[in-house]
Amino acid sequence: MGVAPLVQHILIERRRLMQNGCIVSFNGKLNDERLDEQRFETPQHVKTTTAWRSDYNEI
Repeated sequence: MGVAPLVQHILIERRRLMQNGCIVSFNGKLNDERLDEQRFETPQHVKTTTAWRSDYNEI
């Protein structure tokens, strides 16, 4: 007794973030605000905390 799904999932292709540009923009602004509120103790702390951003943007 299969029921047809009412919502169809459409996946974003790898490295095609602009296929969902509104969400990417929102997430970027939210992350900027979170980083603005964070207190960094050392330059190394900054590098480790923000390293995910370059990984996210390049992968």
